[in-house]
Amino acid sequence: MSYRRLRTLLSTLVMILVLLSVTAAGAQPSGEPGQLAVQLPPTQGIQDAVEPVISGLRILCSSSGLSMVTYKANANLSPGVSAVYGLEEDAGTSAGSILVRCLDGSGSVETVFVRKDGAGARRLGWQVLSKDGGPSVFEVTYVTTSIRWAVTGYLITGQDMKAELGLFLSIENDSDVDYKEADFVLYGTEGAINAGQISKIAGLQLWNLIKPVGQALDINAGSDLRLPLLTIKGIAYRTYVGASLGPNLKGYLGKQITKETIRPDIFLETAADKSITTLPSKAMSFTVYVNDGTNGKVPANTLLPSSVQVVDEKLVLKIDTASEIVAEIERLDSKVVGTSSYEESFRIRVKSTSQYPTEAQFIESFPGEWELISYIGGEWQKSGTGATIKLTVPAKGSADTMYKVRYTYSK
Repeated sequence: MSYRRLRTLLSTLVMILVLLSVTAAGAQPSGEPGQLAVQLPPTQGIQDAVEPVISGLRILCSSSGLSMVTYKANANLSPGVSAVYGLEEDAGTSAGSILVRCLDGSGSVETVFVRKDGAGARRLGWQVLSKDGGPSVFEVTYVTTSIRWAVTGYLITGQDMKAELGLFLSIENDSDVDYKEADFVLYGTEGAINAGQISKIAGLQLWNLIKPVGQALDINAGSDLRLPLLTIKGIAYRTYVGASLGPNLKGYLGKQITKETIRPDIFLETAADKSITTLPSKAMSFTVYVNDGTNGKVPANTLLPSSVQVVDEKLVLKIDTASEIVAEIERLDSKVVGTSSYEESFRIRVKSTSQYPTEAQFIESFPGEWELISYIGGEWQKSGTGATIKLTVPAKGSADTMYKVRYTYSK
């Protein structure tokens, strides 16, 4: 091959390589060399602030301080991605409890966020993808510790043994959110939900099974709303000191303890009005006032729900520990009868330094099946597995009751 022909062939090869290089460069998108081409969809209309119409606000409110908030948000979306804002953020919202769902299937919720709006308020929001845009309905649900309810009340006692009683439904909102026209539904201690049912109930079934307040309420941020439930005047009441007697002295031979000192509590008891027994909760707190006729109304004590009972159609308040009354229970005798029965005798002595006669009431209980053989002093009334013993203690004096009991007890 001649030199001229070889040079011509090399020139042709170089031209072919250059053409191939240019063609490849034109087919490759801008970016790092060697990357594969990616076909990206065009960006559609993204709205940063879609303001929905909020409706159907419901608050499932617990007396223990764990409540569920639910509302609907009607928004007009654009095709593509939109950011929709709901109510302000409730700082008491439990982590992971926020649930946002598109009810009509017109879009899909991509993310949920909390972001400051133009006014500087932290708003709960969500980013939604809608193919065609248009009207869309969302349901927002979350659990918060900021809202709770309680039944609170007062009792004013008079020297004529008549009292005035008032009760309120208190709803507290510790959050920074103004909840407007909220349908409050209450549950809590001895409320309308059985604990075993909660895991089996969801959605509207839950609302229908709980006692509602019966009206829409506005409860602003950082506020405590008190709704009057009832006021009763001129109700008769009685006071007494009382205690429950424990098992320390009873049950079988060989117990070293033969005497026990008891400091009874002061109780106030009145008939429970029907409106009290039908409340959504029997857990309530009270402030007790005494109208002594000389100084007018003076406070006696404030009582937590643990000191208030509604039982057997009676309202019983444990006011305080009696400072002028002391009781002693003493085991006088204990013997075996047969193979598994015992006979034991006891004495209760109540001493008072008060200038007034005092009624004393003790709840006595025994192990196993029991029978009262004999007693002197006081008044006995058998009730269930135990008995109620009532004594009248004279001013600055003492009162006794002695009794013998037979019972069968398995160690």
